[in-house]
Amino acid sequence: MQIDYPKYTFIQVCNAKLAKKVLDISKDAGVVFPCRFVVYEEGDAVIIAHTSVMRAIAELGLAPEDEMAPIIEETGRRVRELWEKI
Repeated sequence: MQIDYPKYTFIQVCNAKLAKKVLDISKDAGVVFPCRFVVYEEGDAVIIAHTSVMRAIAELGLAPEDEMAPIIEETGRRVRELWEKI
């Protein structure tokens, strides 16, 4: 299919150990895996966007928020560390 669209890249990642922790809490959480980032150009800028899948799992009611809290905190820390490297 030929579609004229600016550069737009999906990056899908999964940390198996963190995914297992979440699936041990709720198997339903798997419907939103893996974690995703998108990278695209807007003018002269390169934009990287991300939404917390772990937070979404709790907010969507797929797993109890209190059980997800430590995982949300850990993944948030990891993403912040990644942003600092970028």
